Amino acid sequence: MTEARDFTPSLVLNCVVNSFLSYATVMLNIVLIFALRRTSSLPKTLKALILSVAVSDLGMGLLVQPLYTARLLMKMKNTNNQEIYHEIVRVIGMILGNASFFSVTAISFDRFLAIHLHFKHQELLTYQEIVTYKRVVATVILSWIFSAFLALKGVLSSEYRCNIAGVAVAMACLLTMALTYFKIYIAVRRHTVQVHAQPAQAVAPNEENRSNFERLRKTAVGTFYVYLLFLACHLPVAIVILTGRKMNKRRQHFKMYAQTLSYLSTSLVPLIYCWKFRHIRCAVKNILRNRFAIYLLFLAYHLPIAIVILVGQVNKMREHLLIYARTLLYLSSSLFPLVYCLKFRHIRCAVKNILRNTFASQNQIQEN
Repeated sequence: MTEARDFTPSLVLNCVVNSFLSYATVMLNIVLIFALRRTSSLPKTLKALILSVAVSDLGMGLLVQPLYTARLLMKMKNTNNQEIYHEIVRVIGMILGNASFFSVTAISFDRFLAIHLHFKHQELLTYQEIVTYKRVVATVILSWIFSAFLALKGVLSSEYRCNIAGVAVAMACLLTMALTYFKIYIAVRRHTVQVHAQPAQAVAPNEENRSNFERLRKTAVGTFYVYLLFLACHLPVAIVILTGRKMNKRRQHFKMYAQTLSYLSTSLVPLIYCWKFRHIRCAVKNILRNRFAIYLLFLAYHLPIAIVILVGQVNKMREHLLIYARTLLYLSSSLFPLVYCLKFRHIRCAVKNILRNTFASQNQIQEN
């Protein structure tokens, strides 16, 4: 019991942060998935790989982070079911985490092939012949199957060996991405030197070629930011695992915060894709223009009851707040139709026609 009291401030802080991160991860990745469906200018291969990252991060927000928060709450209350939640979080986290790492690594390799083949052959046809949509989908499916195999194999081994295997997979992916982006940098720099070395008369006919290469370079820069985010968020957890098995209080505190930091990447990856990919950003703006008011309404009515449930001990004030929060939650069911009519023109016109026809029929009945 004294150990749980020593960790109470850190447990409460991590519970609150993971609760908000879980909600942000779910909402941002859902928006990213819808934006990818509406973005037709991106290559289908790149969209499939980004979609795989978004689905794995969405699973982290829906399953892993809430279960991890529940485990922290159980640890704070010193209950007996902590190990069950710990095993569930470990297995599902390995499946989704490895799938996310494999997908991000595949994106970096895809960008390298696009730039390398464009630089070598000065045409995108060879890239489209080598990197086909069917091959990319097959690669994504195999990566998910291999992630599930690694997770199931980790269940049969000890927790320390499972953690070491997870760190080995993450480090292998990070090193592969580092080598890939270094080769991309070399190819881009070589191409820039050649362009500056060409005379002015030879640059004009290759203007379309240069614009295509510049577009590929920007997408590679955008995916490189995702790599830096993965490196910054997952490296602390790897350091904690690799420094030894013995866990004193300081290392347990550090591991708790490092785990929360690793979950932070699942909510920041969609923001990077929206920031660095113009077509995704435009699609997200179109989505949020109609749905952001609904999101704010949903957040305003559902967040109070979540805060009341997660924070605080059971007392009279908390019971009163819970009653008001539930009443506020029920109020949202009557306001959502009004928001839909306000923000969606076709729904608003249909409602106007229904009301106009209804009043017209009532007037005819009264006249008769």
